[in-house]
Amino acid sequence: MRLLTASPGAKSPAFLLTTPTDKSTATAQGSTMWLLAMRGWGSQIDELVDAGNYEEALILLDTIDQTVLEDKAC
Repeated sequence: MRLLTASPGAKSPAFLLTTPTDKSTATAQGSTMWLLAMRGWGSQIDELVDAGNYEEALILLDTIDQTVLEDKAC
């Protein structure tokens, strides 16, 4: 697994490249590129609430700064 460097930026996503170690499998299947991008804090909290994980949503909410999540009080 290799980590590829994206263009510099505060919110750049992460790119990973995986290639099988076996040469014949690598030739047959090739490599796979993965994109890891973070969703916004608000949508992550909403997802926890929708799933009924209220305690986890409140714990996450307490760790987020007001400047990052503007509607934190709501």
